[in-house]
Amino acid sequence: MKIQHSSKISVLKLIFLSLLTMGIYHLYWFYKNWKFIKQNYKEDISPGWRTVGLIIPILNIFLIYNQFKSIIEIVKRKKIEINWSAGLLTFLYVFIEMIFLFGPEKYFILFAFLIPIGTLPLIPVQNCLNRFFDLIEKKSAKTKFATGEIILTIIGIILWISIILGIASSDYATSLTEESLEEIKSNIVWIKYDAIVKNLDGFNFETSGSGSGVIVLKKDNLLNVLTNRHVLTCQFNNETCHQVLNQTIKIRTYDGEIYTSSNFSMAPYNLDMALLEFKVSNQEKYSSATLRTSPIVIGEKVIAIGYPSFAKNVLEYSFSEGRVLWSRDLLTDEGFSFKAIDSDAYTYFGSSGGGLFDMNGDLVGINTWGSIEEAQRSIAIDINFINELIKKRDSFIFCEQGSYIGDKNNCIPYCQKDEILGSDNKCYSVCKDYYCGSDEYKIKKEKECPTGYVSLDGVYCERPPCGSPTTYCESAQYCFENQCISCPYPRQLFKDGTCRYIDSKQTF
Repeated sequence: MKIQHSSKISVLKLIFLSLLTMGIYHLYWFYKNWKFIKQNYKEDISPGWRTVGLIIPILNIFLIYNQFKSIIEIVKRKKIEINWSAGLLTFLYVFIEMIFLFGPEKYFILFAFLIPIGTLPLIPVQNCLNRFFDLIEKKSAKTKFATGEIILTIIGIILWISIILGIASSDYATSLTEESLEEIKSNIVWIKYDAIVKNLDGFNFETSGSGSGVIVLKKDNLLNVLTNRHVLTCQFNNETCHQVLNQTIKIRTYDGEIYTSSNFSMAPYNLDMALLEFKVSNQEKYSSATLRTSPIVIGEKVIAIGYPSFAKNVLEYSFSEGRVLWSRDLLTDEGFSFKAIDSDAYTYFGSSGGGLFDMNGDLVGINTWGSIEEAQRSIAIDINFINELIKKRDSFIFCEQGSYIGDKNNCIPYCQKDEILGSDNKCYSVCKDYYCGSDEYKIKKEKECPTGYVSLDGVYCERPPCGSPTTYCESAQYCFENQCISCPYPRQLFKDGTCRYIDSKQTF
């Protein structure tokens, strides 16, 4: 004779199965309750479809509340006291589930322990159901698992194993091996930028900077290095660098050799990325970084490597371990979309252009910025987006010898130190005694002035300003585009309509 058991479920069994199945058991629990409601209310409802509805946001809130409310009405018929609210338990259950599902991925294991807490709002409901079954069934509780419970338990065990193995594999290793670290070190170069530039006031001055880079390609003894654009040109983030007169880029490799870059190009879309090239006698001495193709994982271990400058004229090759904290979706000012990686692998000035590597030694990003939110947080441009640009090499901006890339991604010629760059990107000689745009006519008699010109001193012919035949600019003023313009001493007016200093004694 088959023994009939009660429909009761012990609270401990509810909590245990919820944890073992990572909360999937809750779906089965709601399904069984809707079958109970259908039997006792004789309502025309579908327990299966209502269970499916639990995975639909917003709708699940109404379904859960409806079930709790229906259970209250059923058990009250048996004079069972209710000391809980269907609305409050629904809110608590949904709130805890939201934290579990949408919390930061790196805390997933900690959130897994919220499952027993998420089961707490179900306990008062189950206790009421158990008291109801005690009154109407008078049967012993079932100790064995039902078929559905066994299937869910197997699924839960498989999920737990998959997650544990996935977390273990995401770290790849606890740390880099000595051999891998040495190989990465040979990928990293130090970059020195020196230039003579002219500021907006026309003064010439020397500027310099340094950063890091990663060898990513080598062919025919030519090495290609990825770095940041702001490492190779002061114009990218320094408004005082109005005009470059000349610049030199030197690269120091891990073996102490120093090379001069033969040419370099800038990434399109105003992305802070550049690719420079230099020639070596034996490329076999150097290795190029292996680019990672799979997406980065939140919480994954990474290592930042570069040449930060901790003091003036002092550099130190350094590496810093950390973990990936976040992945950002960013835009350049030209609308180009790319991803960047937040990590707590510490970087400092001079680390720009250095590499962010995973624990397999694969390059995952190029360190570019420090975070403005937290001091020990750095941001690297994701290598996958850079690699796509490298494949389209012709999209990089390159200028021929004798010119450089300006802040508007146009090629600008190197002017002489006593020349000024006009708004048309041409070099003009400096004017000393009169405005560069004036036409000069020396006359013997006033009547010899060309049509449209007059003589005020009987020596020179001048064009009346602003198209007026009778009005002239005051002393120390210039006529420029039909306007009288004066420049504060000792500045003078140039072709592009700006007032700038002239210092003919400057030497370099």
